[in-house]
Amino acid sequence: MAEWNSNMDEAPRDGTPILIYDPHVNFDGFAGIACGRFYNVANGCWWGTCASSVVAQNPTHWMPLPQPPEDK
Repeated sequence: MAEWNSNMDEAPRDGTPILIYDPHVNFDGFAGIACGRFYNVANGCWWGTCASSVVAQNPTHWMPLPQPPEDK
């Protein structure tokens, strides 16, 4: 499984699905963690397509989504 990456400059900016962590935001009941297709819009803000549109002001970490389980 992928590890959290603290270099936000390496996070994809093309809508690739990722997890992001922003310790100052509560995303749909989960403190700091959101998943979705995120886009860096400006000045460190990230817009995403979660259950509701999300703006993360200063995310500190990101990671790729894990692989889904295999069907058996």
